[in-house]
Formats: sequence, C-alpha cells, structure tokens
Amino acid sequence: MATLPDALSPTQQKRIEVIQNQAMRTMLGAPRWTSGCVIQSEARLVPLTTRTQQIVACRVAKILYQVRESAARTKLSTVLPQGHDLSAGNTWLRRVAEAANHLLDLDQLLQEGPDRPAAFYVAPPPWQAPTVEVVITTLPASKALCTRVELRQHALRGIAEANVPGSAVYYTDGSFDPERGTTGAAVVIGQEVLSWRTPDHCSTLQTELVAIQHALEHARQRREEMVVVHSDSRSALQVLQQLSPPTDNVRLTTTILGLAQRIAAQGRHVRLNWVPSHVGLRGNEAADEAARAVTSNKPEMEASSRQAAWYAKATAYRPLLPARQLSRADEVKLHRLRLGYRTLEELRDDFESRQCDHCGHLARHPLRHYLLSCPATAQLRQPIGGPEDDEDRAALVLRRALEDLPRLLVVVRSAPPPR
Repeated sequence: MATLPDALSPTQQKRIEVIQNQAMRTMLGAPRWTSGCVIQSEARLVPLTTRTQQIVACRVAKILYQVRESAARTKLSTVLPQGHDLSAGNTWLRRVAEAANHLLDLDQLLQEGPDRPAAFYVAPPPWQAPTVEVVITTLPASKALCTRVELRQHALRGIAEANVPGSAVYYTDGSFDPERGTTGAAVVIGQEVLSWRTPDHCSTLQTELVAIQHALEHARQRREEMVVVHSDSRSALQVLQQLSPPTDNVRLTTTILGLAQRIAAQGRHVRLNWVPSHVGLRGNEAADEAARAVTSNKPEMEASSRQAAWYAKATAYRPLLPARQLSRADEVKLHRLRLGYRTLEELRDDFESRQCDHCGHLARHPLRHYLLSCPATAQLRQPIGGPEDDEDRAALVLRRALEDLPRLLVVVRSAPPPR
C-alpha cells in the first residue's frame, strides 16, 4: 500500500514540494515572489504533503471497505482504533495512522464495515436488459479539439433527443475543491435547485454519483413516465453502464441502480444522458454553481495576504476554461492577471511609480491602473457599483472580463498587462 511520496522522509518531501512550486511558476509564467498558495489554486494542485495524505487515506478506506479478508485489513482494523501506540516503532504505519485519523471518520468507517451492495438492489441475470438507459453520444473530435460552440450544439442536440414530452428532467453535478478537500453535489429540476454537502475528500466521481442518486430519489416521488438525468460526468455514466457487478463504490453504485429498479417497477423508465460541461447550458451551469457553492466554506488563504485576497475576488476560485487551446503567450498573460502579483519595480523600497507602457501614465499601482483607467483596456470596463476600494474594483473588473474571454484576449494581446 505504500506510495512513493509516503516512503519519503519529511525533508525529502519538502524538497520535492519546492520543485513542484518551481514547476508551477514555470507553467504559469509567474515570478518567484508569487504567493505559493495562490499558484497552487491557479494550477489546481494541492501541496505534496496534503496529496500524500489524501492518497494514503483513500487506500486505507478501500482496504477497510474490502469484502474479502486480508492481512492489511486485519492489521489496520486493529491499529487504527488504538491511535499511535501500536505504530510508534513503525514510521510507515504511524504516517498511515496520522493520515487516516486526519482525513477519515474512522469510527463510522470501521462500524460500517465492507462496502457491500445496497440491501434493496437485486443483481440482474445476464440475459436481462439493463434497467437504466445510458446515452453517451460521440463528439465529432476529442473534447479538447472541439470549440465551445461545437460542444454546445452537440449538447443541445443530445438534450433535444433525450427529453421526450412530459419527462421529468434533471441536471446534476458534483464539485471537489482541491485546496480544501471540500465536496458537494447538486440537482436542478425546473426552477428548483437542491444541493448537498458531501464528506470531505470524496472523489469527483463519487460526488457526481451522489448527485445522480439524489436525482433518482427525487424522481421516485414523481409520476412522469420518463425520468431524464443530464450529467456532464462521462465516467459516472460509464460506471452505471457496466454489465458486470461494480468492484468500487459498490454501495453508492448499487444504490443508484436499485433506485432505477424501483422506478422501473412503477412502469417508468430512467434515461441518463451525457452532456459536455461548461458550454453555457442553463440547467447544467445552475447545477455546477450550486455544487460549487455548497463547498464554499471560505478558505484560510483568502485573508492571509493581499495577493490571496485578490485571487479570491478576481476569480471566485473558478478555473480558467477557454473554449479552445490557447498559446503559451496568451496563457501567461491571463494567469498574470488572475494571480495579481506585483511587478518587480514595486518590490523595491524606493518604488514610487511606474510609467504605463500603453498610455504613459505614472502609476503607483500598475495593475490597478491597467484595469481601471488605462485607455488601452477601456473596452473591458463596465459600469460597476459596490466596492469603493480601488483594489476591489479592479478585481471585480477582471472577474467580469473573464466571463467574456474572447474580448479579454483581444485586449491583452494588443496591450499586455504590466509584469
């Protein structure tokens, strides 16, 4: 069960952490004085020590959930409830115990025992047709090569074919925040938005499956003949499409299949339809917003520094999702705005102002000037109310500009931000 990061000493892990941070700065085109927690947010990476603990805790949970007995399961079941006493002389076991106690609800995990199928699920015979209809239509090219317009058209066509008149139509989504480990799931039906906070450190697949589970639980109380669930998780639908019994997330997967069996027993039909994510579909976007909102206990990094506060206000922790692959130069310009770091001149003790490269104005705060008053970026600015502080106003201008990425790219290509 030992992983390479877990086999390293704390000193070795710190060295690798430094290398990882250097690599992230290179990826983002950020200078060495950029805040570490902010570049981790922008690169969607967690600290190595956190990732190591997450991997170890995941392995522990899988072993404890195994139906078959094993030496590892017996040892962990004995040691973990008794804290560090029995693992004091074993460095590896001590780290496993620390990770498990920090990230897992061990009392509940040990009490629940192996991950067995849901009690009301009936494994179908091989000759029986699947209870759930799963629709995953093929894209004209790989998703990375399709434009946002092409993906949206594909999604709308699939939705039109899946939604028969009189259907109960659901949109589902799950969310995982890599910095904090918080997770959530959401369901949208019509104007109704439902969301649930799922346990910390669930995988993205698990949150997507939980959302589908809640949609079917809701649908079971309705009477429409057709239940249509639109999900942007291809992997979740592929799990539910498998004919062989599930070997991972057994209880969760069979709970969904069992709910579909109960709906089918009412003479109704369940259809699960895959739609590409982040293409502007109202129901899909609403589910995405709700799932992310339910994970949004404010992170500690938000108040820890000026740069961290800028990142929170300017991006709302949303990833950069361009419609098509960007050039390296364009990516660096956008990351520079999102990260909000100071220019090299601003770090000097005797700094007073810097001349704008585009209009010649002597600016005390170059990035604020660029976003709030430089004529070269005028098309980005819209009438905004609310914050009186220039820093907050500049962050809000950028946040709105990021919603229209093509326009923002036109501006930064012709008038790059100060570095």
